Amino acid sequence: MTIKLRFPSPRKHIATALIAAAIAATAQAEIKGEIQSLAVLPLANLTGDASLDWLSVALQDSLTVDLWNVPAVQTLAFPQFNKNVADFCPGMRVACVAALDGRRAWNIAQKTSADRYLGGSYRKHGDHIEVVLTEKITADNALKGETRFAAPLSHLLAASSQALLRRLAAEKLPVTSAAKNRILAPKTTSLEAWRLNAEGYLLQQGFDGAGRYQEADRPLDLPSLRVATGASDEQIKARQADIMARWQAALEQAVAADPKYAEAWNNLGYRLGWHRREESAGLSASAFSRPAFEKALSLKPQLIDALIGMAQSSEGAARLDYVRQAVELNGAIEPHVKFLARSITKELQSLTAAGRKDAAEQFSERWAQWLKNFPGQPELRFSVGFNLAIEFKDTNPTLARRMLTVLETAPGKVSADFEMLMLVVLVGLDLQESNTDTFQARAARGMALLPHVDDASVAAMVGQFFGLTYIAMSNKAEASKVVARLASGARPEWRPCHARPPGAQER
Repeated sequence: MTIKLRFPSPRKHIATALIAAAIAATAQAEIKGEIQSLAVLPLANLTGDASLDWLSVALQDSLTVDLWNVPAVQTLAFPQFNKNVADFCPGMRVACVAALDGRRAWNIAQKTSADRYLGGSYRKHGDHIEVVLTEKITADNALKGETRFAAPLSHLLAASSQALLRRLAAEKLPVTSAAKNRILAPKTTSLEAWRLNAEGYLLQQGFDGAGRYQEADRPLDLPSLRVATGASDEQIKARQADIMARWQAALEQAVAADPKYAEAWNNLGYRLGWHRREESAGLSASAFSRPAFEKALSLKPQLIDALIGMAQSSEGAARLDYVRQAVELNGAIEPHVKFLARSITKELQSLTAAGRKDAAEQFSERWAQWLKNFPGQPELRFSVGFNLAIEFKDTNPTLARRMLTVLETAPGKVSADFEMLMLVVLVGLDLQESNTDTFQARAARGMALLPHVDDASVAAMVGQFFGLTYIAMSNKAEASKVVARLASGARPEWRPCHARPPGAQER
């Protein structure tokens, strides 16, 4: 992390350390009541029937899409860890993917950033398919809980959504009525469409997971592929073209089998977005992908992945509007919040470059007010605002501070853990800018919060925070006490923060 600092003082190094510590804590700590991260893995096929291998990724895909409606669980998208699966299953062969169970599934989960993972298996039980969903802790593979359900193959997709809601209820994770309705909304009643969508989806993950595909700004990694496959450049390019063609054909057949299958239209939009330029017409990728995303949203206006697809196919205000809707539906999907931050930054840079300073300031303030009125729980607002501020810290530190001060004064109670992390960054910015008055007030407020911090990782981080705070104030005696307590493994004894004693020299 690089932070531009204004004052040539030891405090600037402390400010950098404080901000870095807060960011690290949000990335590493599993805060009580915080959104937990979850990876949904392909399920293992225990039917003995290879013709049902496709269900492995079909169920994984549908469960992930459903979970994206639940901000209480930070659900990873498959592209965030498909390379881990591809490492076990070169070419993402469906027979291999459908056999990933036990230790292999755990090994894949361990390579993700998820605290927990959802996997399981399915087998035949008479004329039904019986599915076991298992939720496990990634660190030690301990079973957190499981949910079983059975249904005829023709009703399995709907049954999986109902079973997921039971799993969430067992974990006491909140799901709004609107989110339940979106989860239970029919996807498709056509088995053929569901199978073809899963086939196209798996081809996409294999193509993406290999990390060796060709884009305008990412040339085909022919040397690595020569070593891996023993094929010539021409053979490699032909294979890539074949995968692209089969990927598109499967999804086109899926929407033909069920023209009301919004999720398949969405996946087709992402496939068509791979077109960088149509040589004969000179059209951009969005000219191909946009109609598919528009069709998906006409069927399901709140399909989050399609909103992101439309945002990627749009520019300016339209892009911001689509990604804003997606973040409002679920602000716990970190890549979407980062996409929103990049889109806001791009628009601000455009206004600034045009010399429209007042318009840029008004634009920034509109987004600050949007954060203040963000729908949903206060802790979700915190998560969105904090992540936006971190994204803005280098490109627009003024807007970063504005976002954090909105969180500081916004209505609604958040946990001491969340508030402490926010204060750490604000105090760090105060130290950068020598805002002595606000620094003192926030440091004192942080002291009062410390006995209420629940998470051990956050507690350790705030111990460092106050050690550094005392150093910044040249109170070496108190800093030494904090460091000694941390070294002994004890939680520091928190006391009010005072200015350095008269006559003390700044270090």
